[in-house]
Amino acid sequence: MLKSQEVTMTDSADLNATPSIRLQAGAVPYRIGDSGLEFCLITTRRSGRWSIPKGCLREHETIESAALCEALEEAGVTGAIVGEPLGQYAYRKRGESFSVSVLLMEVAHSSQVWKEGAQRQRCWASFHRAVEMLDRPSLVQLLEVAMGRLGSHADESSTDTRNRASA
Repeated sequence: MLKSQEVTMTDSADLNATPSIRLQAGAVPYRIGDSGLEFCLITTRRSGRWSIPKGCLREHETIESAALCEALEEAGVTGAIVGEPLGQYAYRKRGESFSVSVLLMEVAHSSQVWKEGAQRQRCWASFHRAVEMLDRPSLVQLLEVAMGRLGSHADESSTDTRNRASA
């Protein structure tokens, strides 16, 4: 059974200084690939930094629905949300404050062509490689929470990979 664990972080200046905080939802997409557990990372459009799919909630949209929508638009992946939110983090960008709730997403399908595919790179990476690629501590912490939830799956996938290799 998956345990809920919340991570709350602030990447920048004190968010209480701004009266309005925009709410966003993000996803940590994962799959069990040929080499075991893999996480999907994407680059940001402006800086090209590695990140996770995330975006603002539309009116009357749930966090889960927004996270799935952003994963499809930004990374070209579809699937299902797994468990409670991994946590949340906050940041400031161009004078605005944002609070991002991040959910774990099991990927069912990864498209070769997607809405923002020409604007972003997508990479499937092992946990250790993903940690090396992410340069924001808050995202690394959320990935660690995800890995903690998926630990038994990671063990199973390495066994499956070894079994396939020996077959």
